[in-house]
Amino acid sequence: MRGETTDSERRGTGEMQAHSVDLEFILPVCNREGDVVPALRNVVACLRHLAVPAAIAVVDCGSSDRTLERVDGLAAESPVPVRTVGCSRPGWHAAALRGITSTAARWVALGEPDDLGSTDTAGFDHAVRMLAAGDRHVVCLGSRGRRSTVLEVSAAATIVREQAPDGPGFVPDLPDSVWHAGLRIAAVGRVAGPARADLETTAVVERVAV
Repeated sequence: MRGETTDSERRGTGEMQAHSVDLEFILPVCNREGDVVPALRNVVACLRHLAVPAAIAVVDCGSSDRTLERVDGLAAESPVPVRTVGCSRPGWHAAALRGITSTAARWVALGEPDDLGSTDTAGFDHAVRMLAAGDRHVVCLGSRGRRSTVLEVSAAATIVREQAPDGPGFVPDLPDSVWHAGLRIAAVGRVAGPARADLETTAVVERVAV
Protein backbone atom coordinates (compact mmCIF):
# COMPACT_ATOMS: atom_id res chain seq x y z
CA MET A 1 0.00 0.00 0.00
CA ARG A 2 1.32 3.45 -0.88
CA GLY A 3 0.34 6.45 1.15
CA GLU A 4 0.65 10.11 0.30
CA THR A 5 3.85 10.82 -1.63
CA THR A 6 6.11 13.83 -1.89
CA ASP A 7 6.91 15.57 -5.15
CA SER A 8 10.28 13.82 -5.30
CA GLU A 9 8.72 10.39 -4.74
CA ARG A 10 5.76 10.63 -7.06
CA ARG A 11 7.54 10.21 -10.40
CA GLY A 12 7.00 6.45 -10.35
CA THR A 13 8.61 4.46 -13.17
CA GLY A 14 7.64 6.91 -15.89
CA GLU A 15 10.23 9.67 -15.58
CA MET A 16 9.07 13.03 -16.88
CA GLN A 17 9.94 16.65 -16.52
CA ALA A 18 7.04 18.38 -14.77
CA HIS A 19 7.29 21.51 -16.90
CA SER A 20 6.99 19.52 -20.13
CA VAL A 21 3.45 18.25 -19.51
CA ASP A 22 0.46 20.39 -20.48
CA LEU A 23 -2.32 17.85 -19.89
CA GLU A 24 -2.50 14.96 -17.43
CA PHE A 25 -5.16 12.25 -17.35
CA ILE A 26 -6.11 11.38 -13.76
CA LEU A 27 -6.91 7.68 -13.23
CA PRO A 28 -8.00 6.65 -9.70
CA VAL A 29 -7.51 2.93 -9.03
CA CYS A 30 -7.96 0.40 -6.24
CA ASN A 31 -7.38 -3.34 -6.67
CA ARG A 32 -7.55 -3.28 -10.48
CA GLU A 33 -4.84 -5.83 -11.14
CA GLY A 34 -6.97 -7.57 -13.75
CA ASP A 35 -7.89 -4.59 -15.93
CA VAL A 36 -5.59 -1.65 -15.19
CA VAL A 37 -3.20 -2.43 -18.07
CA PRO A 38 -5.91 -2.48 -20.79
CA ALA A 39 -7.37 0.69 -19.28
CA LEU A 40 -4.01 2.45 -19.39
CA ARG A 41 -3.37 1.30 -22.94
CA ASN A 42 -6.62 2.95 -23.98
CA VAL A 43 -5.56 6.23 -22.37
CA VAL A 44 -2.10 6.00 -23.95
CA ALA A 45 -3.68 5.47 -27.38
CA CYS A 46 -5.76 8.60 -26.86
CA LEU A 47 -2.93 10.82 -25.59
CA ARG A 48 0.19 9.73 -27.48
CA HIS A 49 -0.56 11.83 -30.58
CA LEU A 50 -2.16 14.76 -28.78
CA ALA A 51 -1.12 18.19 -30.03
CA VAL A 52 0.25 19.08 -26.57
CA PRO A 53 2.56 17.08 -24.27
CA ALA A 54 0.44 14.75 -22.12
CA ALA A 55 0.91 12.29 -19.27
CA ILE A 56 -1.07 9.97 -17.00
CA ALA A 57 -1.35 10.05 -13.20
CA VAL A 58 -2.47 6.77 -11.62
CA VAL A 59 -3.78 7.50 -8.12
CA ASP A 60 -3.85 4.40 -5.93
CA CYS A 61 -6.20 4.24 -2.95
CA GLY A 62 -4.40 1.44 -1.12
CA SER A 63 -4.53 -1.51 -3.51
CA SER A 64 -3.76 -4.82 -1.80
CA ASP A 65 -3.22 -6.76 -5.03
CA ARG A 66 -0.63 -6.31 -7.81
CA THR A 67 -2.22 -3.22 -9.36
CA LEU A 68 0.87 -1.05 -8.87
CA GLU A 69 3.17 -3.73 -10.28
CA ARG A 70 1.02 -3.83 -13.40
CA VAL A 71 1.12 -0.04 -13.67
CA ASP A 72 4.91 0.05 -13.24
CA GLY A 73 5.35 -2.59 -15.92
CA LEU A 74 3.31 -0.64 -18.45
CA ALA A 75 4.91 2.68 -17.47
CA ALA A 76 8.37 1.34 -18.26
CA GLU A 77 7.40 0.87 -21.91
CA SER A 78 4.78 3.58 -22.38
CA PRO A 79 5.35 6.36 -24.96
CA VAL A 80 3.23 8.54 -22.66
CA PRO A 81 4.76 9.29 -19.21
CA VAL A 82 2.96 7.53 -16.35
CA ARG A 83 3.39 8.41 -12.68
CA THR A 84 1.84 6.83 -9.59
CA VAL A 85 0.52 8.73 -6.60
CA GLY A 86 -0.66 7.34 -3.27
CA CYS A 87 -3.93 8.44 -1.69
CA SER A 88 -4.68 7.58 1.95
CA ARG A 89 -8.39 8.37 1.65
CA PRO A 90 -10.75 5.92 -0.07
CA GLY A 91 -13.07 6.73 -2.96
CA TRP A 92 -13.01 8.13 -6.48
CA HIS A 93 -13.54 11.71 -5.30
CA ALA A 94 -10.57 11.67 -2.90
CA ALA A 95 -8.31 10.06 -5.49
CA ALA A 96 -9.32 12.51 -8.22
CA LEU A 97 -8.60 15.45 -5.93
CA ARG A 98 -5.24 13.95 -4.96
CA GLY A 99 -4.27 13.68 -8.61
CA ILE A 100 -5.46 17.19 -9.38
CA THR A 101 -3.60 18.82 -6.47
CA SER A 102 -0.35 16.95 -7.19
CA THR A 103 -0.11 17.64 -10.91
CA ALA A 104 2.24 20.14 -12.52
CA ALA A 105 0.19 20.22 -15.72
CA ARG A 106 -1.91 23.14 -16.90
CA TRP A 107 -4.96 20.98 -17.59
CA VAL A 108 -6.28 17.67 -16.26
CA ALA A 109 -8.64 15.14 -17.80
CA LEU A 110 -11.12 12.80 -16.11
CA GLY A 111 -13.03 10.00 -17.77
CA GLU A 112 -13.70 6.30 -18.05
CA PRO A 113 -10.60 4.76 -19.67
CA ASP A 114 -12.51 1.75 -20.98
CA ASP A 115 -14.27 4.13 -23.38
CA LEU A 116 -11.13 5.82 -24.72
CA GLY A 117 -8.90 5.11 -27.69
CA SER A 118 -7.06 6.68 -30.61
CA THR A 119 -10.33 7.92 -32.12
CA ASP A 120 -10.75 10.24 -29.12
CA THR A 121 -7.54 12.20 -29.74
CA ALA A 122 -9.40 14.73 -31.90
CA GLY A 123 -11.88 15.38 -29.11
CA PHE A 124 -9.13 16.03 -26.57
CA ASP A 125 -7.33 18.33 -29.03
CA HIS A 126 -10.61 20.19 -29.46
CA ALA A 127 -10.96 20.57 -25.68
CA VAL A 128 -7.41 21.84 -25.30
CA ARG A 129 -7.95 24.45 -28.02
CA MET A 130 -11.07 25.71 -26.24
CA LEU A 131 -9.27 25.93 -22.90
CA ALA A 132 -6.18 27.54 -24.41
CA ALA A 133 -8.36 30.34 -25.80
CA GLY A 134 -8.64 31.51 -22.19
CA ASP A 135 -12.37 32.15 -21.78
CA ARG A 136 -13.39 28.65 -20.67
CA HIS A 137 -12.33 26.60 -17.68
CA VAL A 138 -13.96 23.21 -18.32
CA VAL A 139 -14.86 21.31 -21.48
CA CYS A 140 -16.99 18.15 -21.37
CA LEU A 141 -16.81 15.86 -24.37
CA GLY A 142 -19.58 13.37 -25.10
CA SER A 143 -20.11 11.06 -28.05
CA ARG A 144 -22.05 7.83 -28.39
CA GLY A 145 -22.93 7.83 -24.71
CA ARG A 146 -19.33 8.36 -23.54
CA ARG A 147 -18.03 11.30 -21.54
CA SER A 148 -14.67 12.81 -20.70
CA THR A 149 -13.94 16.10 -19.02
CA VAL A 150 -10.90 18.33 -19.57
CA LEU A 151 -10.37 21.11 -17.04
CA GLU A 152 -8.01 23.83 -15.97
CA VAL A 153 -6.32 22.64 -12.78
CA SER A 154 -7.63 25.54 -10.70
CA ALA A 155 -11.20 24.90 -11.80
CA ALA A 156 -10.82 21.16 -11.25
CA ALA A 157 -9.65 21.65 -7.68
CA THR A 158 -12.57 23.98 -6.98
CA ILE A 159 -15.19 21.68 -8.47
CA VAL A 160 -13.97 18.41 -7.01
CA ARG A 161 -13.35 19.91 -3.58
CA GLU A 162 -16.78 21.49 -3.31
CA GLN A 163 -18.91 18.66 -4.63
CA ALA A 164 -18.09 15.11 -5.67
CA PRO A 165 -18.84 14.36 -9.33
CA ASP A 166 -21.37 11.65 -10.13
CA GLY A 167 -18.57 9.46 -11.44
CA PRO A 168 -15.65 9.38 -13.87
CA GLY A 169 -16.01 11.89 -16.67
CA PHE A 170 -18.87 13.79 -15.11
CA VAL A 171 -18.86 17.34 -13.81
CA PRO A 172 -21.65 18.09 -11.32
CA ASP A 173 -24.25 20.77 -11.94
CA LEU A 174 -23.03 23.61 -9.76
CA PRO A 175 -25.18 26.45 -8.43
CA ASP A 176 -24.01 29.87 -9.54
CA SER A 177 -22.81 30.97 -6.11
CA VAL A 178 -19.78 32.28 -4.27
CA TRP A 179 -19.16 28.78 -2.89
CA HIS A 180 -18.24 27.65 -6.36
CA ALA A 181 -16.06 30.64 -7.21
CA GLY A 182 -18.60 32.01 -9.64
CA LEU A 183 -18.42 28.99 -11.94
CA ARG A 184 -21.49 27.74 -13.73
CA ILE A 185 -22.32 25.23 -16.42
CA ALA A 186 -23.22 26.75 -19.79
CA ALA A 187 -24.11 24.60 -22.78
CA VAL A 188 -22.43 25.69 -25.99
CA GLY A 189 -24.12 23.22 -28.32
CA ARG A 190 -22.55 20.77 -30.72
CA VAL A 191 -19.18 21.46 -32.29
CA ALA A 192 -17.98 19.49 -35.29
CA GLY A 193 -14.78 17.60 -34.61
CA PRO A 194 -12.34 16.71 -37.39
CA ALA A 195 -12.85 13.32 -39.03
CA ARG A 196 -15.49 12.13 -36.58
CA ALA A 197 -19.05 12.66 -35.41
CA ASP A 198 -20.08 15.92 -33.79
CA LEU A 199 -18.85 16.42 -30.24
CA GLU A 200 -21.33 17.41 -27.60
CA THR A 201 -19.51 20.04 -25.59
CA THR A 202 -20.24 21.87 -22.39
CA ALA A 203 -18.10 24.67 -21.04
CA VAL A 204 -17.86 26.20 -17.60
CA VAL A 205 -17.44 29.94 -18.02
CA GLU A 206 -16.51 32.63 -15.56
CA ARG A 207 -19.41 34.66 -14.19
CA VAL A 208 -19.45 38.23 -15.45
CA ALA A 209 -20.97 40.94 -13.26
CA VAL A 210 -23.56 43.15 -14.95
